Amino acid sequence: MKTSARPLLDNPVDAELFVGRGSELSAIWAALNAELNVLLTGDRGSGKTSLLRHLQLDSRSPFTGARREGDFPMTYVRVEGIADGRTLLARIVETVTGTPAAENDGPDALLRTLTDHRQQFVDDTHKRWAEESDDGAEPTGTRLFPVIIVDDVTAAAGHALFGQYRDEVWSTGYLWVVSVRENDRAGLLTPPADAFFEKIVELGPLSPAATIELVTRRLGVDPSSVGEMLADVVGGNPRDLVGALRNFMQDPESYDANAQAIGARDAAIYALGRSASMLAAELKARGTVSASDEDLLAALGWSRPRAVQVFKQLDENGLVRSSEVSSGPGRPRRVYELTPAAEWMRLRETESETAT
Repeated sequence: MKTSARPLLDNPVDAELFVGRGSELSAIWAALNAELNVLLTGDRGSGKTSLLRHLQLDSRSPFTGARREGDFPMTYVRVEGIADGRTLLARIVETVTGTPAAENDGPDALLRTLTDHRQQFVDDTHKRWAEESDDGAEPTGTRLFPVIIVDDVTAAAGHALFGQYRDEVWSTGYLWVVSVRENDRAGLLTPPADAFFEKIVELGPLSPAATIELVTRRLGVDPSSVGEMLADVVGGNPRDLVGALRNFMQDPESYDANAQAIGARDAAIYALGRSASMLAAELKARGTVSASDEDLLAALGWSRPRAVQVFKQLDENGLVRSSEVSSGPGRPRRVYELTPAAEWMRLRETESETAT
């Protein structure tokens, strides 16, 4: 039984657990074959990292011509939490070249390093191909397209790099596949960055069939009824689905009751609108947060007053609980967490009994 909720990696073992994203994978390959940059969007836990890692594994599989129309060596760069364009670019350069960026190197110097590295890589690869050929000549008709995969870019850093330095990044000669959380998408694609990404691939919820397939592969059996029940609770989010599966396998009876409570609580959140759902998703992932947490505000693209407003909306409906935390001199911070589903259900039942 494989119920870890970590992202899948680019290896054959994890590839056996990859389900439900065939059309998105094909869309990315079609764009790369057409020499287009790709933006991959999806909510937290939707499987962006797993898809990108599978793409990387796919690029190393024996070339058949069925999907790839050339050779696409890929470098994966994880950039979660980087808030500015220069730091983002430095991380990319360091990962691609294997050499730390100089502290005084600005974006122009870093982009030149990236361009030079690509050219050297292409020259070395063509030379190796010639040495490996029967006649010592470079192969004809084989296209070489180095790809940089940038995973989990923030709106601010992504827009700074692919907007402010759009043309310079284009000129490096790489193809780019970049992932961003759905709530950062609009900020990243503010012009002129929108023109950089000529293909946008969206990761929605897993289909019911893919949900059952995921459960089947994780458990090694065909528990269709379990898969359908879990899908009803988590709504097709792969990370939530795996977590729910793990909890179910540990205590099926308790899980069944809690699953109903989770479903009811999440339905109440959904009824409050998209902003409430976005904030609730962050609370699920982060645990306890305050309305002034910079990482939270950056992820949501909100101001502090907006966060306070939505926290109040959730609080008025009993969907969050709050407390004050003191971390030194000054006023204590008010922090929030999602109300546990079972507790929320008890509160609703108590209110209902009081009303009658």
